[in-house]
Amino acid sequence: MSRTPLCPFDICFGNDKPLKSSPLSSEDKKRKRQDEEGSDVTSFQQLRPGMVLLKGFIHPKDQIEIGRKCRQLGVGPGGFYRPGYKNGAKLKLWMMCLGKNWDPSSNSYRNIRPFDGAQVPTIPEEFNKLVKEIIHTSNEFLKKQVGTTTNVEEIPSITPDICIVNFYDESGKLGFHQDKDESKSSIDQGLPVISISLDDDETIQHILVGCVFSRQIWTSILHTLNFASLAPSAEDTRFFTWWARSISLVPKEARKGLNTLIILVAWEIWKFRNSYIFEGCQLRVERVLQLIEEEGLLWCRAGATNLQELCSRSQATGGKAKKALSNTGKGVAPEVPVIVGRALTLSFAKRKLQDSSSVRQDVRQRYTQLPRAR
Repeated sequence: MSRTPLCPFDICFGNDKPLKSSPLSSEDKKRKRQDEEGSDVTSFQQLRPGMVLLKGFIHPKDQIEIGRKCRQLGVGPGGFYRPGYKNGAKLKLWMMCLGKNWDPSSNSYRNIRPFDGAQVPTIPEEFNKLVKEIIHTSNEFLKKQVGTTTNVEEIPSITPDICIVNFYDESGKLGFHQDKDESKSSIDQGLPVISISLDDDETIQHILVGCVFSRQIWTSILHTLNFASLAPSAEDTRFFTWWARSISLVPKEARKGLNTLIILVAWEIWKFRNSYIFEGCQLRVERVLQLIEEEGLLWCRAGATNLQELCSRSQATGGKAKKALSNTGKGVAPEVPVIVGRALTLSFAKRKLQDSSSVRQDVRQRYTQLPRAR
């Protein structure tokens, strides 16, 4: 069998250089902890018998670790690829299978990917542990709903042997479909399917400091001005908290200029976000830096003397603002592997599979039973 060499698909852009974290004072840490505790909202629901929604169950820091682990596996052998069908059509997502490989063209599971011969990566132990925690929490929630610990049909605990990880970029999507490849005995036992969905909430906090795209811009700009240590990191979840801390850490004579710069950069990030959402422009750090430079020159000509002094300070200390701005933003890797418009889903199952021939025999009948989109 001929094997086509593949370049590993990376759900992050850039290389492996991490962003530097800014120092946090004890007061900042206390305020940040209060903000996080106030913003963590969990909402558990029983949607129907046997179906439980645990919204907000996974802490944001744990979500980041899941994303990092998926990225680590995704760039290796058997990692992310774009699956397709026999007729040449490609799914609008990137997929990675753990435990067993799902082959859309044959509707079957295998230990090796047929198109490149790659061995399927094993499911990380931390993922197995998370699955058990989700099932345990779901059962405890169901008991509270009933009001008693008896006569509750518990969700069976499993150690999954299959995990399908889907990564959706800005144009990614998956049509309405139905997964029914388990044998009758597996369905009769009620073995659950656990699905985890991770994406970014597009709040103003996320757009300005939480999104890795924005953090790349801040890092590039502040590095140019020799204020690289002020760049927001994954620890910064509140724009105004980060802003206030940054102003307090610079010399007094630079504070007004930095205030103006932060307003300018935040304004350009917001405008670029609108262009991305409504006009479909490409996400390019270099383009945003160019727009910031052009707008900054106009502000200086219009009388923003403090901003002009800040730029002059950069040039006086050996920096060349224009050259630095045009060359920054390259090779800065994000800490979080998702940005606005992107999502990562993980689906776990313990399946007693039918043999592939019976699956193919049943697939036409199942699809005829699906409601058609109108």
